[in-house]
Amino acid sequence: MRGPNYIDFDFNLAKSFRIDERRSVQFRTEFFNAFNHANFNPPDIRLDATTFGQILSAQNARIMQFGLKLYF
Repeated sequence: MRGPNYIDFDFNLAKSFRIDERRSVQFRTEFFNAFNHANFNPPDIRLDATTFGQILSAQNARIMQFGLKLYF
């Protein structure tokens, strides 16, 4: 049995700021499933279950992550 298609767009934005010749700071924003597309898990394949063939759950919705890096 096949499940529904999986569509995922991940991307990040980053900006670096120079402090002096040897040090800099980078601010990052990362987006996972950026367009918040519903990605459903495969259907239940247990023949003895009353939920056979039904999709009961989905993957995570959009996740945003922020980070700050110090380079020295």
